[in-house]
Amino acid sequence: MEDSIIIVVPLLFVLFISFLLLWLIIWEPQIEQARAGRERSAEEERTRAERQRLAENERASAERQRLAEEERVRVERQRLAEEERARADRERLAEEERARADRERLAEEERARADRERLAEEERPRTDRERLEDERDELLRSRRVAAPGFILREAFDFEREYRSTGGDGFFGQEMSPLACFGYRVGRTRGRNNSERQAILKYAIVANFDSMLSFLPADYLSDWGSPLSLNRFNRIYHHLTSMADLRDGRRNFEVAVSDWRNDANWFKTDHKELVYKYRMI
Repeated sequence: MEDSIIIVVPLLFVLFISFLLLWLIIWEPQIEQARAGRERSAEEERTRAERQRLAENERASAERQRLAEEERVRVERQRLAEEERARADRERLAEEERARADRERLAEEERARADRERLAEEERPRTDRERLEDERDELLRSRRVAAPGFILREAFDFEREYRSTGGDGFFGQEMSPLACFGYRVGRTRGRNNSERQAILKYAIVANFDSMLSFLPADYLSDWGSPLSLNRFNRIYHHLTSMADLRDGRRNFEVAVSDWRNDANWFKTDHKELVYKYRMI
């Protein structure tokens, strides 16, 4: 037993020393190497994180600088655009002022020219033609002003009916500008002599283009201008042709008589007057 103990103790001591040597020679360097690796990795991670932080800060700083530069550029563009608008407004106002001044100058020159022409016209002896034109214009004005009220009412009512029907039925045989002014003959609905003569007297001087503007322009042009030979002939021949068409027909005796009497009166009363102004 004692011999076994004597043998085991040295063996245990040898094993302890072996393990100690193994620890010192193999395991401790490996543990130290692992610890150093961890520290190196940690240091590298800290370095990487620091580089990443610095890079992020650099990017943020660059972004702020870029935004600040863009803001400066935007403000500068806005300032330049505002200056350009202000300059354009000044130029526009100046151009408008020049145009206004030119218009006023031209208007003043036109007024001065008109005044010179008027004075020259007043100083120039009036010709027979001009006196005749003035006389005719005064006759037209006075007759139009003196037209009986029923003529204007008839013209208004006729226009309203014409527009409501679209002109259907107007361009028949008996239709004429005289009908627009209320001219009617015959026993039943005919007007008396004085009213029919007043209508004829107005029709020869009326301005069809204004009074009967709802009628086609080519139709009105066929009736000629006021107090013209064409207007006189159209009215006279309309009356005589209506009488000729109805002559000898039953129940048209009064109407035919009215047409012929009106035609004769119209010719007698207006032929000389129309021929007086036919050359102007």
